[in-house]
Amino acid sequence: MSQSTKNETKALISLIACGIGSLTLGILICAAEENGVVKSFLNFYNPVGPLAGKTTFAVVAYVVSWFILSQVYSQKTLDFGKAIKTTFVLIGLGIVLSFPPVFMMFGSH
Repeated sequence: MSQSTKNETKALISLIACGIGSLTLGILICAAEENGVVKSFLNFYNPVGPLAGKTTFAVVAYVVSWFILSQVYSQKTLDFGKAIKTTFVLIGLGIVLSFPPVFMMFGSH
């Protein structure tokens, strides 16, 4: 595959960070179903429940991973194909982990 330009690298870093945020959300959904302590910890606002904490931490994971990847790859380029594949895998895992049949396997339902 082809190497990215500097601007493309910035965009690819953002996409990979989106994938990390998506995967974080999926993991937190499963963790909250499995563990009551995690579910309580993520409950920032009672009317919303643990969803507020899950989405907050997913956004934090995106921002932190975007910042770290930006620093690491500030003077480098990425392989376009590998970066896109990585993004799709991360987002795909996040989506799969957010489906009720999957996350309910982790809970005590």
